[in-house]
Amino acid sequence: MSQDELIDFYKNEMVQLKDQLNYKLQVITDQQDELNKCLNLINSLKENNEGLSDMFSQYKSFAQQQMTELEQRLAQMSVEKADKDFQLDQLLYEIKQMKKKEQQEEKYVQQLKNQESPPDNVSSTDLEDQQSKVKMSAEIYNMSPEDFQQVKKSNKQYLSLFDQIKENKKKRKQEIEFLMDNLPTSVYKILYDDEIKKIKDTANKQFEMKIWQDEVMSLFVNKVKNRKRIKEKLDLYVKNSFPEQFRGKIWSFLIGNNQKINKHIYDKFLKVVPQNPIVTQQLLTQINNDLTRTFSIINEFEGSGRLQDEMREVLIIFSMYRPDFGYVQGMTYLVFMFLIRMNKQKAFKCFTNLVIGSDLLRNLYLFKGKIIDKYFNAFDTYIQQYLPKVAKHLDDLKIPKQSFLVEWYYTVFTRAFNLIISSKVWDHFLCEGDGFIFKLSLSILCSIQNDIIQSEYEDCLMLIRSCSFQLKDQDIFKTSRYKITTQSLQDLFLSQLES
Repeated sequence: MSQDELIDFYKNEMVQLKDQLNYKLQVITDQQDELNKCLNLINSLKENNEGLSDMFSQYKSFAQQQMTELEQRLAQMSVEKADKDFQLDQLLYEIKQMKKKEQQEEKYVQQLKNQESPPDNVSSTDLEDQQSKVKMSAEIYNMSPEDFQQVKKSNKQYLSLFDQIKENKKKRKQEIEFLMDNLPTSVYKILYDDEIKKIKDTANKQFEMKIWQDEVMSLFVNKVKNRKRIKEKLDLYVKNSFPEQFRGKIWSFLIGNNQKINKHIYDKFLKVVPQNPIVTQQLLTQINNDLTRTFSIINEFEGSGRLQDEMREVLIIFSMYRPDFGYVQGMTYLVFMFLIRMNKQKAFKCFTNLVIGSDLLRNLYLFKGKIIDKYFNAFDTYIQQYLPKVAKHLDDLKIPKQSFLVEWYYTVFTRAFNLIISSKVWDHFLCEGDGFIFKLSLSILCSIQNDIIQSEYEDCLMLIRSCSFQLKDQDIFKTSRYKITTQSLQDLFLSQLES
């Protein structure tokens, strides 16, 4: 073998050896990465375990503190009750003494009555006997007959006065007896029961928040991993609505972020607002008019001026981000529901994903007439199935369903209800999807169906549009009887196409 060949041979060997070393180095690097991941996982588990231990310790301390406060309050109320019982015993003793004194006075009065002079129609013999008795009584009391007669006269005045006092005491006695009869259900006892109820309600509310924090919100630490469990918990608890302090975070989770929107995208569009041709004076005027016209409620919030500015900004950026949508009247209500619970970047993310992700809202805001007609036809099918009398009466009056459904659907009932009930509606809507909108519409009509059937055209339409502000929670959310889901809506659309 020549020298050149030998050199080439060793070169090849060196290259192969280098490749082998690189491969082993890569394997070692991968193993090291795996070990680091395992180590991180162990540390994470350790931290979670410590956090869980701290959480249970805090919960135990919280429960003990609540029990201690409740016991102290109960002890205080018991002392107050004992004081009232003592006052009651004193009152009973005074009544007993009054009765005893009254008996003594009546006995004395009876004695005085026995000494009264005889009537005028007595005989002369009896009168002489009576005068003789007066004279003897006067001698017994060591006084003259005239003085004894004066004493008797004074006794008569005393008897008259005593009768008046006795009558007043009788009335007073009735007042005292009335007070005694009502003492077991007195104001004190009512206040006592109300105070206990307030303590229990406060403890129950704090305990409920603790359950939400431990059972649901703790899972948000790893939303991706726990997504299925979180959704199951929210579906379970939505019947009682979500706590307001967690609502923004929960809504953001339920809506998701399929559009991949972040703060960078928002800021990027915000910078070019002045130069963007989409932002015309007509667009700004339309948004400003809607803000002024539709949201007098904004003035009830602290910093209402800032809130209006942020609503305007979010709607303008959405018009730039999705010019195919642009701005549509009704969007202000949806943006408002987000901005009162989160910052403007998150509100834009939630609003955009909701409008694009919901088939119902997307088609409404894009004005896709044929598809919108399918939704109204679907509602016709459901109202004939579940509320046939209402459907027939509306058809007889020739009232189109769109006359009230458009306002409900475009604003997701935000304009139809007050803020508290609207928020509960959104809890269900974001959990259940578009199908809940149809269920809620049927539930509203069912609650007033008797009034609808008895109304004429104008009264009927006015009743439907204004009834939502008069309905109670328990009437509005009776939706379980309506078997409507987002999937059943799609199936109904397909059946309409086939027919």
